[in-house]
Amino acid sequence: MERALYTYGVIMLMAAASLAGYTWIDWAQIDGDGWAVWVQAIGSITAIGAAIWISRRDQRRRNAEALVIAKVSAASITFRIASISSDLKKLVATFDSIHKIDGSPNHFFDSLVVLKEQPSWDPSELALLAPLPNGCAYKVAGGLDRLATAIRLIDAAVKNEKIKWSNDFRRERAGIVSFTLNEAALSFERAAEMMQAEIHGHTSPYE
Repeated sequence: MERALYTYGVIMLMAAASLAGYTWIDWAQIDGDGWAVWVQAIGSITAIGAAIWISRRDQRRRNAEALVIAKVSAASITFRIASISSDLKKLVATFDSIHKIDGSPNHFFDSLVVLKEQPSWDPSELALLAPLPNGCAYKVAGGLDRLATAIRLIDAAVKNEKIKWSNDFRRERAGIVSFTLNEAALSFERAAEMMQAEIHGHTSPYE
């Protein structure tokens, strides 16, 4: 559609220029130098139009290539993203329980080990997902940010002596951790769903 509109615009511009030239210019009075000027002007306009067309064509090609790379990148991490979400939901339930009725300090230590074992991706890798619709890359990045925040919160909690004897401290910290992990889990879950929708036809072993 965009290409058709661009072509239509070029044709209309050339038609308008031709009509104006035919109407207002006394072609019989133009000498050799005048013709040379006109030929040069038409050549310049044609060159500009060609340059614009080539630029837009190349941009469309680059966009198509970037989308292919994005889909391949998504195919390589979608199930891992979904797995992270699943693991985090289990920890959310654990910390939510601690927040409500308290629990062993060991839950904090064990959860920290699980969270630090989760896979991660740097911004340059996530940027490859940017051409996908609905901001998949941003949701994965947001999930990783919340995951890192939860790790810092738990790490600070286990280094505090209150973790061993204060149930109020454990419950308060567990509430904060539960909220942070829940947001991370939701971000990863949504990202996995959107990426799967984009790549299912390419990655499904049944199609």
